[in-house]
Amino acid sequence: MKIRPVFRTALLLSFAFLITSAAAAQSKITYDISFPNLVHHEAEISAVFEKLPAGKPLQMVISRSSPGRYSAHDFARNVYKVRAVDAKGKALEITRPHPNEWDVVGITASTGKVTVSYTLFGDLGSGTFTGIDNTMCHISMPATIMWARGMDDLPIEVRFRLPVASWKVATQLVPTSNPEIFTAPHLQYLMDSPTMLGEIRFREWEVKSGAKTYKMRLAINDSAPDSDVDAFTEAVKRVVDEEIAVWGMPADYDFGTYTFLCNY
Repeated sequence: MKIRPVFRTALLLSFAFLITSAAAAQSKITYDISFPNLVHHEAEISAVFEKLPAGKPLQMVISRSSPGRYSAHDFARNVYKVRAVDAKGKALEITRPHPNEWDVVGITASTGKVTVSYTLFGDLGSGTFTGIDNTMCHISMPATIMWARGMDDLPIEVRFRLPVASWKVATQLVPTSNPEIFTAPHLQYLMDSPTMLGEIRFREWEVKSGAKTYKMRLAINDSAPDSDVDAFTEAVKRVVDEEIAVWGMPADYDFGTYTFLCNY
């Protein structure tokens, strides 16, 4: 049976509406990262998902590679105590079809929001893995964040609960009015935003390109005196100036800022 053009168009529009409605149902994903056990290199992480479709598993995945370092890694080996609860705190069943995937099953229309929580072990501050101790937390997002299949384009909010009152957060994520809370427009931006927590000192300066002005930031976690940090900042400025000289202009940095993370 042939479908008339007008009906074909209506069907396509209806299908597109259903896809858009499903994507719009979940407005954002919220992560909460805390560090109650620094001395044992552990982080406690939770992710909240709302308005999930009934009858479909929530597929949670830990990546096996990271931006700028594309060799395969077993980040999942550092993830344990995975659990999931519904809006009323009732435990949900979790299966593990692959070493780096945990599926929350049995989601119904009455489940409400789903919170997935897990413990992360991190003792390698190499840039590829996550490193946690009583002097700093270096967070490699692919080695840390358990993400949901099919929700790559949703906006994300992350809260880093500072374990020491004097610590600060340095990241390329978008800041908010709360110094512990940051956002990312989507999963890929989050994955490409390593984050550092510690006794951080910042140094800032501006570079111009036509009508645009960009803020450059150096974030350093080190016990060196301020004079050494200032001298190091001047060296970084020369590197930035040389980059601009080579390319003729600075890169169009996201949200007008670029942050160097330096942890020594």
